[in-house]
Amino acid sequence: MLLTIIIPAWNAEKTLDECLNSIFAQTVSDFEVRIVNDGSTDGTEGLLRQWQARYPGQLFFETVENGGQGRARNLALEKARGQFIGFVDSDDWIEPDMYEKLLA
Repeated sequence: MLLTIIIPAWNAEKTLDECLNSIFAQTVSDFEVRIVNDGSTDGTEGLLRQWQARYPGQLFFETVENGGQGRARNLALEKARGQFIGFVDSDDWIEPDMYEKLLA
């Protein structure tokens, strides 16, 4: 596995689709996505279940009690399999060639 992309998510129901669409549009394909749902009280978990069904074996998530962004990132880091680690916030989106350029 070349790359693990880590996303901490808290009440990200309104922004998560755009974020994940931009990640799965990357020009590199050897990556996994690890998301920690940090105690969301909106529809974030339901969306994550839908995305996981679309990308089984590539998108992983866990729901934990709210502990903050730093803790969520560290929890995902513990399970990361990538040689390189990238971070994206759940309310951001990235250009399709971002990781290709970074890895080069």
